[in-house]
Amino acid sequence: EVVFTGALELNLLDLMGVSEALSNAEIPAGTYKKVRLHYENPRLYLAADPETEITDIQETANGSLFVNMNNPALVLTAGEASLIILDFGGIHLVPAGNKYVLTPKLTADLTQSPAAAVVTGTITAVDTGANEITVALAEGDITVAYSDTEPVTPIYKLADLEGAPTGTEANLIVGASVSVDGTMHVDGSMTANRINLL
Repeated sequence: EVVFTGALELNLLDLMGVSEALSNAEIPAGTYKKVRLHYENPRLYLAADPETEITDIQETANGSLFVNMNNPALVLTAGEASLIILDFGGIHLVPAGNKYVLTPKLTADLTQSPAAAVVTGTITAVDTGANEITVALAEGDITVAYSDTEPVTPIYKLADLEGAPTGTEANLIVGASVSVDGTMHVDGSMTANRINLL
């Protein structure tokens, strides 16, 4: 069952303790024993030399990663909403001559609890009366709730994420690209802690 197509560039260090939402899709009920991800163009920056990009990284299994199940299988029940969380247990690099072989350890968990998440996509609908925007992902949409009363959800323009909020509710328009930090709920909706205008 395909739940995500297309390409998404990820910085794994940015996802420590938080998940990037890939899709909001309906998956047929059943038992799933394997998740496969495809990756390409991995890049590495060392803490001792953050300005140098290392691209001599060999991909394993032709750039495919097979995720081990923790349960040991994911059992999806009909009519029940769940979050599937993929966890990078570590970025493992094995020296191989003048190259590195990337062998990350991945696991997958099924949860019925909210989780900290990041959503990146394009706004396809705005409902200022309900304080909600709809953000399109590669597969499916996510409804994001925000607040325009205290505490107000801060809205930042990409050039100024560290200072005071530089955007307003008027900047939340159809077609705008956003990155939303917040809480992902099991029903596939999200509550925003911060909205970044890209």
